[in-house]
Amino acid sequence: MSIGIIGLGYVALPLAVGFAEAGIDVEVDVDPGKLAALRGGRSDIEDAPSARLGAVLERCTFTARFVELHPGTQL
Repeated sequence: MSIGIIGLGYVALPLAVGFAEAGIDVEVDVDPGKLAALRGGRSDIEDAPSARLGAVLERCTFTARFVELHPGTQL
């Protein structure tokens, strides 16, 4: 199972990390300015610190392309 979350603010990022900790793959559409930091496991959100994010990074796909959120879409 996977879920898509659009935007990664102080509510959505901890939610995404929680889903990933529960074993669910997370595909996330975010502000392009945050992509590099998140892909590197760096978080500026207190409730989803970098150490917690880094532990589930392999379950997260950070993208700014909505097409990647649609199941079955060929990229």
